[in-house]
Amino acid sequence: MRFLIRIYRSGENFSAWVVDLPGCVAAADTVEETRELMAEAIGLHLEIIAEAGEKIPFPRHSTRLEIDDNSDEEELCTWVEVEEPKKARKMARR
Repeated sequence: MRFLIRIYRSGENFSAWVVDLPGCVAAADTVEETRELMAEAIGLHLEIIAEAGEKIPFPRHSTRLEIDDNSDEEELCTWVEVEEPKKARKMARR
């Protein structure tokens, strides 16, 4: 599964959130480390959803972005690839 994430520079660090998974966030010193932590966070988030018996949200293929010319924050969007939790796959076969 591929999820769109938004990464922001905050001073010397970076933070990220997932467009389709509210509350799923990560932060680190570099963009690459933030992406790696985000992939782990997404995987854990999906496992928790599956273990609760809830439906895994299907990631969007696009999102509307607005550029704020008055902001001094740097932002980028990228995709993070994660495996669907095994429990979710088992539930889908039922």
